Amino acid sequence: MYKGLSVFNESAEWGIQEVNQTKTAIIFGIRSGTSMVAEMVKTLGFYMGEGFQAGNEDNPRGYFEDAQVSGAAKSLADSIKANNIHNVPDEEKVSKVPFKAIRELKLALDDISRGRELWGFKRPGLLWYIDIIDLLVPNPYYILCTRDRRHVADSIQKHERGVTNKTDYAKFVNSYFDFALKALNRRNHIILKYEDTLAFPKKTAEELASFLDITDKNLIKEASFVVNSEYNHH
Repeated sequence: MYKGLSVFNESAEWGIQEVNQTKTAIIFGIRSGTSMVAEMVKTLGFYMGEGFQAGNEDNPRGYFEDAQVSGAAKSLADSIKANNIHNVPDEEKVSKVPFKAIRELKLALDDISRGRELWGFKRPGLLWYIDIIDLLVPNPYYILCTRDRRHVADSIQKHERGVTNKTDYAKFVNSYFDFALKALNRRNHIILKYEDTLAFPKKTAEELASFLDITDKNLIKEASFVVNSEYNHH
């Protein structure tokens, strides 16, 4: 464990709320309806942050990623790459990450969570640093959005202009979801399949609400209405 990280949950300086007072929905996945699920979580009453990237042809309804968290996550990833930590075994990675990068992410998460019992964030790339997330978030509810991996690779290839090596995309997709399944196996999580969400929005909304302990039927109904053709990725 990174020296000093344990104080995060003890020091008032960090503004950590008690575990039993918070519930944090954390959304992972790539080209698998993560924005759709993030909007569903938001509709169920979770605060998902501010400064969302506006919609475009890839995601017409927007990305539902807090701007500060996204910036801090990028800084964390850049720091790990700059210090050549990305090739370090997972069990050693946390201890080698520069404290400054972790602190920036912690402060960003504090801004979202402060004074809120229900909050969350979507940042697919943070999956690789889930051990750090465990240290920074007291009560995480992990949500993994999946999809037929061939379609994920095709979708990434289509939207990453100028790159045409489909084999590399397939390897990346497999490594991401293989890592996710292994990492989440021992954590509190739910897996939502993109194809099932589109086909059965009411069922997915009910399953998601049950996982998050949300019982308000009106909110669940509204969450099911989030799913529509605008979220049909190609």
